[in-house]
Amino acid sequence: MPSVTDVELAVWRAASGHAPLSASVGAIALGLGGCLPLRHMRILVFDPDARRVTPLAAYDDPAPESPVAALPDDAWERLLAWCRTARPVRGPATDLARRLPGLIPRGWRGEILMIGLVIDAAPLGAWVLGAPGRVGGSGPARKGSSPH
Repeated sequence: MPSVTDVELAVWRAASGHAPLSASVGAIALGLGGCLPLRHMRILVFDPDARRVTPLAAYDDPAPESPVAALPDDAWERLLAWCRTARPVRGPATDLARRLPGLIPRGWRGEILMIGLVIDAAPLGAWVLGAPGRVGGSGPARKGSSPH
């Protein structure tokens, strides 16, 4: 199994090879699929003025264009506080959606890994990875499925 550094380098190489992130998200997902059980991936951006989370790029996402309505103050602050810790969280989609609203689409089921994206202590967004399983009634992951 590759080290975390190897995975980070592979992601960075894939992302830096394309100008818009949306052009490289498929390559990132396919690269990660070699070392992680991956079905769906979303990269989300935080909009602090509107207190909302918006998808920036997605791979095999059943709800790729679903921005979240403005979050209540307490939920927004909880989301920013988690992001600032720079600690990944992992767990069932339903549990994480309750803990950190706005990051996981309603159709996602199964195990989720979320990583906050922070630069200079400023929360920018989140990276959300979904493991294979049942998503909104669909079957198991298809190896090498195409990005949406």
